[in-house]
Amino acid sequence: MKLRLKRAALVLASTALSLLFAELALGWLDVGEPILRDVDPQLGWAPIPGAEGWHTREGRAHVRITEHGFRGVDVPPGPHPGVLRVAVLGDSYTEAKQVALEEAFHAHVGRALEGCRGRVEVLSFGVSGYGTAQELLLLRHRVWAWQPDVIVLAFLTGNDVSDNHPALRISGDRAPHFRLEGDALTLDESFRASAWYRERSEGGVLREWRRRSRLARLLGGLGRAPRQRQRGELGLSDEVYAPPASPEWEEAWAWTEATLVQMHREVEARGARFFLVTLTNAAQVDPDPAVRAAHARALGVEDLEYPDRRLAALGERAGFPVLGLVPPLRDHAERTETHLHGFENTTLGSGHWNARGHRVAGEAIGAWLCRSLQQGGDPVEQ
Repeated sequence: MKLRLKRAALVLASTALSLLFAELALGWLDVGEPILRDVDPQLGWAPIPGAEGWHTREGRAHVRITEHGFRGVDVPPGPHPGVLRVAVLGDSYTEAKQVALEEAFHAHVGRALEGCRGRVEVLSFGVSGYGTAQELLLLRHRVWAWQPDVIVLAFLTGNDVSDNHPALRISGDRAPHFRLEGDALTLDESFRASAWYRERSEGGVLREWRRRSRLARLLGGLGRAPRQRQRGELGLSDEVYAPPASPEWEEAWAWTEATLVQMHREVEARGARFFLVTLTNAAQVDPDPAVRAAHARALGVEDLEYPDRRLAALGERAGFPVLGLVPPLRDHAERTETHLHGFENTTLGSGHWNARGHRVAGEAIGAWLCRSLQQGGDPVEQ
C-alpha cells in the first residue's frame, strides 16, 4: 500500500510539473490568444477590465482593456467642460485588436477633429462580436455615463444585420436582440437561458483555470469543430449584398433598421448628435475592379453596395446623417493598388482593416464629422 501511494504521488507530482512546464513554455513563446471578455447578463459578453495580452491571430498588437472596461476608453466617466466628447460604438473593427491602438481609425478621427475643433476626446466603446442591439444596450447602460456630445455608430454590413437575428448570427454566440411586435421594439433576453451562457457564467476554480490557462485554451481549441457559416468571407455573409430572400433576412433587416431609428431617437433626446458610418467589407474595396465585378456576378447582383444604399436611404427617412466608406476606400485602394484589408500573417484582401485601412477610414470619417459639426452647430457650444 505504501509503495502504491508513493507511485501515485510520484505520478501526480510529475504530471503537475509537466503541466507547469508546459504553461511556462507557452507563456514564454507567447502562444495562445488572451482572454479579453467574459459573459455579461445585460450584454451577453463584455470586456474584462485589466485584461491584456498580444493578439496575433490576425495582425499583431498588444491589447489592454482599461479599468473602465474598454480598450479605447482611458478617461473616467463624468462631465468634460469645454471638450467635445465623441463616443464610437461598434464591433471588432472598432475594438481594432489587429493594430496598435494609436493606429485604429478612431485615433485618426480624433486627430482630424482636433485640427478643426480644438479640444476633442474620441472614446472607443468597440466590442468584438457586438450587433446593433447590443450596441444600443451598451449605450443605455454604460456609455451615457461619459456624457458624450456625439455618438458615432460604426456599422459593418458584412455581419451586423445577421448579428441582429439569432437564426442568422454566424458566430453562434448567444446575445440579446430586439424583435418588432407591431411597431414596437421588444427586448429578447432569452440568451441567459441558453447552455452557452450558463456554461460560461458558472463560477469555480476549474472555470477560472480554463479562462486563465494558455494550455487549457490551446487544448480546448484543438477539438473544437469549425463553425458553420453562410456563403462569403469567414465571419461575414454574402446574403447582405442582395434584397432579403427569406423571412429571417426580412426580419433581420426590419429589426436592424428599427434599432437604428430607436438609437437615433434616444441620442437626440439626450441633446447629443447621432452619426452612422457604414464600414467596408474586403470584397467591396478590392483594388482590382475585375475582382469586385466577378464577386458581384457570382452573387447575381449588379454591385456590392446594396446594404450601404439601404442604410443611406434609412438615414434620409429617419433624419440622421450616414457616411458610406465604400467609395473613398475603394478609390484609394484602386488608385494606390493596395489592399486595405488583411495582414502578412493572414491573407491580403480578406479580414479586418490593416493599419492603412484604418488610416484612410479614420481620415474620411474625421473630415466628414468636421464638416457636419460645423454645418449643424457644435453640440458643446449650443
